[in-house]
Amino acid sequence: MLCLFVFYGLNIFAQKDSTATDTLKHKHSPTLASLMSMVVPGSGQVYNKKYWKVPVLYVGMGTLIYFTLDNRKVYLKYREAYIFKTDKDESTIDPYPDFSASDVETEMNKWRRYRDMNIIFLSVVYVLNIIDASVDANFFDYDISNDLSLKLNPTINNSINGSQLGVKLCLKF
Repeated sequence: MLCLFVFYGLNIFAQKDSTATDTLKHKHSPTLASLMSMVVPGSGQVYNKKYWKVPVLYVGMGTLIYFTLDNRKVYLKYREAYIFKTDKDESTIDPYPDFSASDVETEMNKWRRYRDMNIIFLSVVYVLNIIDASVDANFFDYDISNDLSLKLNPTINNSINGSQLGVKLCLKF
């Protein structure tokens, strides 16, 4: 009896169930790719095996961060100059004696606008990074067969009213 139980148990484990392998098959998750790209930009692209996109993303983001910080530095310089021009204190040294207060204010606003635009562009690149990771993950398992074809064939249609020339489209998939 024990021998029959052992052989029966071995027989169960020796056979493969096709439905079990289908449920255990790893599904590529767009949600996981999006979450990974939210936490660490570019990690969703690595998850999707689109490695070439990571350097492009980081160069773009790095460039925008550099210009944001540079524009902020120039903005702060003009803001300080504007404060010095409008403080009514005679002991303050004017860094731009040739500029009026309105000229300095105009320059200050221009550089603040440049800084703000770079921050907006950086946010757009960040969001596009997440969208790209999600879309790539959705199409990761998409099967593109080599036997897709579209053929244009001339055709002659004979009818009661006579012959008609036409074009026949044949899509094969």
